[in-house]
Amino acid sequence: MFNLRYVKRCLNKKVTRYERNSPISVVTCNCFKFIFDENDVMKIKATTLAYFILIFSATSCTTYKSTVSNSTAAFYNYEIQHQGSGAGTETVKVFSYAKNEKEGIELGKLNAIRAILFKGIPNADFQKPLVTEVGAEEKFKSYFNEFLKPGGKYLKFVALSSSNLDVFTSSEQQKVGIIVTIQKDNLRKELEVANIIKALNNGF
Repeated sequence: MFNLRYVKRCLNKKVTRYERNSPISVVTCNCFKFIFDENDVMKIKATTLAYFILIFSATSCTTYKSTVSNSTAAFYNYEIQHQGSGAGTETVKVFSYAKNEKEGIELGKLNAIRAILFKGIPNADFQKPLVTEVGAEEKFKSYFNEFLKPGGKYLKFVALSSSNLDVFTSSEQQKVGIIVTIQKDNLRKELEVANIIKALNNGF
């Protein structure tokens, strides 16, 4: 085998000397530096050294996890435009990205509800989201997972306003635009009954 002189954790500090009057060689991975005597390195076959570094890097170096949650707080890719307001309703046009038109329509309904719940609708008289509490989507995760699941209760509060679709096709996906009407006031009552938000007449 070989004589491993130093194993030193990298802390963004530049080390200028490890051993006086001794030639050294440095092998670096993302998390550690290995310092060998030159004579030691000469004794190690190139394949053995490469194999050692590969295994150590895979098992010891930091793994960076994705910051995107798998819960209902995950980001959705959509665009939304306000079309008009009615008695307790909001009509919007939603563009969603999907594999086909059918999926695009269903995603459009879901994204419209998500927008009015958590993001608000730009240029509408009612621009703020219904759910304004910071972290509420995670706090009430069980409720929203059930409410927003495929075929979930959210479908009671959104419907197509037109059968016309705007479809833009690329090699990998389609951008599907639909116009839907959201039952805003009824959706608010649903959230109040579930104790997700406070009733308007309760003040702050």
